[in-house]
Order: sequence, then structure tokens, then C-alpha cells
Amino acid sequence: MKNLSSVTRVGELFRRRWLDHVQHQIGALRSVVDGVILLYMGIPGLLLLGRVYYVLMMGELPDWLTRVPLIVVPMLLFVLTMLLGGLVLFLEAADVLFLKHHPEWLRGIMRRAILLGLVKRLVVMLIGIALSAPVLYRVFGMGWSDILLLYALTAAMNAAALPLFNLLAVALSGFRRMLLRSMTGGLLGASYIASVLNMADWPYLLLITMLCYIVICAWSIRSRLHIQGRFEAEIREEERQRTQLTGMLLQSAVDRPARNRPRPWLFRHSGHILRKWQVHDRVTEATVKSYFRSREVSLYIQFAIYGFIAVYLPPYPVNLLVYIALVVLLFQWMNTNRRIFYQTKLLAILPKDENLEFICAPTTMRLLLFPAILIVSAGLCINLFTLGWGLLLAIPLATAISLLAVPVLWRFFSMSSRRRRI
Repeated sequence: MKNLSSVTRVGELFRRRWLDHVQHQIGALRSVVDGVILLYMGIPGLLLLGRVYYVLMMGELPDWLTRVPLIVVPMLLFVLTMLLGGLVLFLEAADVLFLKHHPEWLRGIMRRAILLGLVKRLVVMLIGIALSAPVLYRVFGMGWSDILLLYALTAAMNAAALPLFNLLAVALSGFRRMLLRSMTGGLLGASYIASVLNMADWPYLLLITMLCYIVICAWSIRSRLHIQGRFEAEIREEERQRTQLTGMLLQSAVDRPARNRPRPWLFRHSGHILRKWQVHDRVTEATVKSYFRSREVSLYIQFAIYGFIAVYLPPYPVNLLVYIALVVLLFQWMNTNRRIFYQTKLLAILPKDENLEFICAPTTMRLLLFPAILIVSAGLCINLFTLGWGLLLAIPLATAISLLAVPVLWRFFSMSSRRRRI
């Protein structure tokens, strides 16, 4: 940053920071997508979009589109509002050295940033309403005046949400911030959807809701400009919004750093899982606790949920075949994770018996498999029986699978692995 003087105007400083932000975003996009490839993909995409738009406006509408309810339109527009990100105020950590002692400079930058953010939201929503205009006109029978009122309501909702969410992110922290942000988003979405659905019957409700959005926008901007003592929170929120695009582009290439928790969520008191307390029992408990405390437990939960759906929806006997395949697949996955645990550096330096892994394997696999098998078995039993009987019968079925099928699968996979080694 150049040396600031009284001659330097706030507008020039804001313009320089805005250009730096735009160049950073363009550089992040260039690092992932080549300009020539984007051009080759963009031109056919625009032509295809134009063709679809012409068919929706002048051609025959598909049958499924005529059966879409009106509630889908405000829901999609509200989801688009939530996905567009937050407000970027172009604040920097070094501002605490100078701009913090000149609040008129700081507020001048923030006013311009808020105005720029609102204008961008209005343009994006205008494009969204324009693209959906043929559907609104031909499917839902809206006139052009109704479409303009829908755009005005959507723009007012975005104008209220943009500074309000930034204010909550800066002024609050922890559970209160998450709770109030969720409640605020729910109230905004409910009021917006209700106003759109009752636009034809109660037009005054739309005007009252729009007026409330404008009042919320004005109050949020005023409160955000005069908030004090939260400069560090402002910088954290600013960095989060600025790097949102970069994080989205690098999400698949860079692993998220693991969070260090002083106390784990599961097995917090390190209670004993097994009654016996031999060496192989300790290793078994350590294996099970290590896996369910790791980050892969989220994949485990997803597998159980998707497995429940996969055996609940198909008819018999297709769901039975899917159930058997899921059990075998889950066994292979857990067996791989069990082997990875025995290759850790901690177990490598500990003195242990050569047959310790073979002794611990059946009990370890039963404990790792039982929660997921119980959920998947519940989906199968509910499909075959009623809800109550299905939940009751899932417990003995999952227990039987864990006690009887696990040893058979363990012998099969262990013998096949030994043959590969030989």
C-alpha cells in the first residue's frame, strides 16, 4: 500500500483495493480454467442457452414443466441468494494502524463496498428473473407487472440479507451466531416464499414485506457502520469472504486440515468396550476407538444412510441382493481400515505377538460393522415388514450377521490374502 496522505481520497483507496480483489479472483480462476478452453465451452453454452430460452418463450412447453408448482420459483431464488456468498468490505489487517483512528475513512470504504455489493446482487437477481421470465409468463400466468414486482421483492430481500448476515457474523460468535443466522435465514426465506405465493390474492402483503426488508437493510447498514470493538472479527469475516472462491476451487485438490480437539466426541471418558482386559482386548478397543474418532466416520455415516435407502426402495428380492452386496463391501472397507491401523508407527514400536492381529481381527470387525449393519438391516426389515416390526427385527438380524457372517468373511478374505502373499 502506498503512503497515505490527506490528499489521497477514500474513493481512490477503495478503487485500488477493489481492483486488487478482482485481479486476485481472476488469477484464481486462471489457475484452474484455461481461457481458451473456457471460450470453447462458453460459446456453445451461450448458444444452447439461447435455444432453450427461445423454446421456452415461443415453442411448446414440456409436460413436466407445466406441472411444476409455483413454490419452486421462490425457493430456487432464495437458494441462489444463500449461495452467492457474503459481503466483501475490502478491509485489511493493517487498517488498525491508521484507518482505525480515522473512522470517516473506514466508513467511507465500507459504504462504497456495501453499495457495490448491493448493486452486484441486484444485477444477479435481474439476470435470474430474466432467465426465468418465460416460465413465469407461460407456466404461472404472470404478467410483466407481476414479474417486476417479483424482482423488486427479490431485490429487497437480497438487500436485507447481505448486510444483515455480515452484521451477525461480526457481532456474534459461537453457538449464538449459528443459531441467529439460522433463525434469520429461516424467517427471511419463509416471509419471501409466503409473499410470492400470495402475490395475487394479497398484494398488500408483498408491499408490507418489501417495506420490512428495506427497513432491515437500512438498520443493518447503520449498525454495521457504527459497530466498535470487533475489528478482529471483521478481518476474519473479510478473509473468509475474499478466499471463498479460492477455497471452492481448491477444495478437491487440498485436504482440509484436521481440527485438534482437546476432548473427542466419542468415547470421551475412555470406558471399556469389552469386559475382558487382556492385551488383544486393549488393541481391539484402541482400533475401534481410533476409527470412530477419525475423520472417516463421516463417510461411515453416509454409507449407512445411503445403504438404508438402497435396501428400502427396491422390491424384494432385489433389496436382499443389495443388502448382501453392501455387507460384503462394508466388510472389505472396514478390513482395509483395520490393516491401516496396524501399520501405524505406534504399533510398530510396541512389542507384540505375531498372531495378535489375527486374534483381534474377528472382534474388531464385529464392533466396526455392527452400527452400519444395524441401520442397513433396519431399511431391509422396514421394506419387508411394517415400521414397528422392521425396527424390532433389525436388531436380531444385525446381531446374527455380525456374529455369524463376519467369521465366514474373515476366513475367506484372510485365506485369499495369505495366498497372494505366498
